Amino acid sequence: MFSIDKDPSAKLDYVFDWTDWLHKTEVKEGAIKTCTVRVSDGIVLEDYSFSGNNIIAYISGGGEEGKTYRVECEITTTIGSNYLLTENIEACEISVPEGIKLDSYSFLDGKVTAWISGGENGKTYRVSCKITTTEGRIDERSIFIKVKDR
Repeated sequence: MFSIDKDPSAKLDYVFDWTDWLHKTEVKEGAIKTCTVRVSDGIVLEDYSFSGNNIIAYISGGGEEGKTYRVECEITTTIGSNYLLTENIEACEISVPEGIKLDSYSFLDGKVTAWISGGENGKTYRVSCKITTTEGRIDERSIFIKVKDR
């Protein structure tokens, strides 16, 4: 799971890439048959569509600064598999490369938050998060963090 900063006045497309979630026999163009996107109160889902393994959600609405809003994306594939991006997380493991430090992490309501410090200016680090859901599913996602003086 990841978090995206959204300006209260922004009206932007947000993409859910399902390639890494699909079973290896489903990772092909057009594997998604149906999709449903839901958002929590406070932001507005204008529209959504899908292309290949990507769901594109057009989200607008104000929202409050500093508040986190939940966006769910559920798909059904052409072979009948059903995936929901917001399963609850039962356990997680964060791995960081040498050069940066994992200070702490928490998980709640399907969201993992990691507090990371350090790093060398101009260098990009890959941080991985492996989760186990309450349904026993295991998945690993990575983000890339570029350290940059502001």
